[in-house]
Amino acid sequence: CENLVSITIPDGVVTGVGDYAFQGCKNLSTVSIGNSVEYIGDYAFYNCYSLSTLTIGDNVKNIGNNAFEYCYNLQTVAIPNSVVKIGESVFSSCSNLTSVIIGDSLIGISNNAFESCHKLTSAILGSALTYIGDYAFNCCDSLNEIVITNSVTEIGKSAFGGCDNLSSVDFGDSLMYIGKDAFYGCKNLKHVILPKSLKVIHEMAFFDTGIEKIEIPDSVEKLGV
Repeated sequence: CENLVSITIPDGVVTGVGDYAFQGCKNLSTVSIGNSVEYIGDYAFYNCYSLSTLTIGDNVKNIGNNAFEYCYNLQTVAIPNSVVKIGESVFSSCSNLTSVIIGDSLIGISNNAFESCHKLTSAILGSALTYIGDYAFNCCDSLNEIVITNSVTEIGKSAFGGCDNLSSVDFGDSLMYIGKDAFYGCKNLKHVILPKSLKVIHEMAFFDTGIEKIEIPDSVEKLGV
């Protein structure tokens, strides 16, 4: 697919984009996925490093593992409200990605989903999220603020580790679990208010941050486990 530069999947009979369908199409720059498509397979657009414009149709429910990993030139992503599941490393190493909007049906952000998106400055989380997976935003060096929605109960291992510029975190009011190394190395994070719903804070969750003082809520049952 060396000469392929644009793909438009119109509304119609196509219900899915299969695994590895367009993997490594190095000159592909524009993808528009129509409203009849319900799933995007594993590695479907993996290493399409020229891809800069992506439109995902309003009926897509599942996006597979590594589907857009290493799409270096992708700058913005809007995950529609129809999507209930995204795979691991789905947008990992999209190094020019600056903005992601997550729709209101997605239940969880899978492991490594946005890892090493070094220019990501804005991530708007949906209202149905219940967990943020391991390494989900690890090494997103430019991310400076994150608002955890009130539906989220769990933040996984190193989910925001290495986010050097992260300075503001709103934890919401339902969070129960913070994983190991969750905010490891967030050197600009100087102040946090932990919610009264919190029950578990794993070891080194705030190691090597800028926090000088932290108040542990009475609700916490396990600390540094």
